[in-house]
Amino acid sequence: MVGLRVGVIGAGRIAQRQISAWRAVGAEVGTLAYDPPFPQEAAGASSPFDALDDLLSWVDIVHVCAPADSRRDLCLAAIGAGRSLVCEQPLGRTFDEALMIARASLDAGVSVLPSQVGRFVPERTTLQAAVSSGRIGTPAILRFTCSVPSPSPDAGAPTLFDLVAEVLIEDLDLARWIAGEVTGVYAVANSGAGDGQGPSTMVAQVTLTHAEGAITHLQGQCGPPGLERRSSFDVAGHAGRLTFRSEASGLVIDNPPGAGLMAPGLADESPELAQIRAYVSTLRAGAPSPVSLLDGVAAVGLAEAVSRSAGTGQPVAFEDYLTRLEELSSHV
Repeated sequence: MVGLRVGVIGAGRIAQRQISAWRAVGAEVGTLAYDPPFPQEAAGASSPFDALDDLLSWVDIVHVCAPADSRRDLCLAAIGAGRSLVCEQPLGRTFDEALMIARASLDAGVSVLPSQVGRFVPERTTLQAAVSSGRIGTPAILRFTCSVPSPSPDAGAPTLFDLVAEVLIEDLDLARWIAGEVTGVYAVANSGAGDGQGPSTMVAQVTLTHAEGAITHLQGQCGPPGLERRSSFDVAGHAGRLTFRSEASGLVIDNPPGAGLMAPGLADESPELAQIRAYVSTLRAGAPSPVSLLDGVAAVGLAEAVSRSAGTGQPVAFEDYLTRLEELSSHV
C-alpha cells in the first residue's frame, strides 16, 4: 500500500519480522526503540524516532511490539492520537488492560488489530477452514503441544507468564476459534531445574471445557535457548480427525483419508506478512479487522485464567470473563 506510514515500537525479533512485513506491502516504516534500546539503523527503518509524540504525529498506523508491561500505555497513546493500531499478543498483560484498550478504541472509533499471527500459519488456517466446512464433523477432542526456547533468553529463566501469554496464547486462541467459547479452565505448571542458577524450563498442562461440549488439552514447554521449536495438533470429531506435527509434512486427514493438505497461497509468505496484508486490505475496504477486538481480549482472558488456575491449583470458571466479553461485544 504505497504512501502508508507505519510506526513500529519495539526492539526485538518480533519487531524485526514485522518491519519486513510492512515493507513488503509498500509501507514506509519508522521505528521507536523501546526496552532495550538498539541502534535504529539496525531495524532497517527509513525514519527512526526518539520520542513517542514525534512518531505519533508522523504515522498512519502504530504497531506495538514492545514488552507486555508497556503495551497498555503505548496502545492508549496511539488510540488517543487517532492512529490505527496493531498490537502484538497479548493485547494487555491482564484481562482488565485488554478491555481498557478495546473500550478506548471503540470510544475513539479507531481500528485495532490484536495480532494473532498463529491464525495465519498455513496449517492452522487450513485446520480451521477444514473444521468449519464439516470435514471432521463436530469437534470433540482437541490436543495441542508446543515447545519453544524462552522468548526472553537474556532475562533469565522463563516464567509462567512467558509460557502462557507469549507461547500458549496462540493455541488457546486456536482452540476457541475452532471449538467455540470456553466455560472452564484447569491448568498445572512446573519448572525444571537448570544449571544451578534457577529453573531453566517451564511446562504447563491445560484443559479447556467448551460450551458446545468439546474438550481441549494443551501442553506447552518454554525452555533454554537451545530448545528445539516444535508444535503439533490433533483434532477429532465424530466424522474424522486432523493431525499435524511440525517435524512432518503437511496436515494429515483421517476418515476420509488425505495428506499434505495446505491452504492455497499461504505457504509462500510468512504468517506476519499474511496478517499484515489482510489488515491493510480491510483498512482499504473499511471492513472489520481480520482478528476482532473480541478475539484479542478473549485470548488474554484465557491466558489469565490459565495463570490463575496454575497458581491456585483450582479450576477457573470462565463465566465471569464471558459476561464481560458479551458486554464488550454489545458495543462493537
